[in-house]
Amino acid sequence: MVLEHVNVMGEELVHNKAAETALLTGCRAVDAYYIAVAKHVNGILITNDKTMKYNALKAGVESYYLLDDKDYKTLIDKLQKLV
Repeated sequence: MVLEHVNVMGEELVHNKAAETALLTGCRAVDAYYIAVAKHVNGILITNDKTMKYNALKAGVESYYLLDDKDYKTLIDKLQKLV
């Protein structure tokens, strides 16, 4: 079942980080939440939005833009090393 692989977190856990991210980067609120969640879980952000990638980098979050061949290859190499 898919839900076995989904972590649900309350908005209260990342609200302040999202607000800080939005102020730091000037990004949209929805992007700030994605970036804040990645930061909260010490994860990486994988996106098809170039602007979101650069805002995540500004916020100190490792991020990859899938539509960029170099980023895509780097990400695939990184993920293959984890397997």
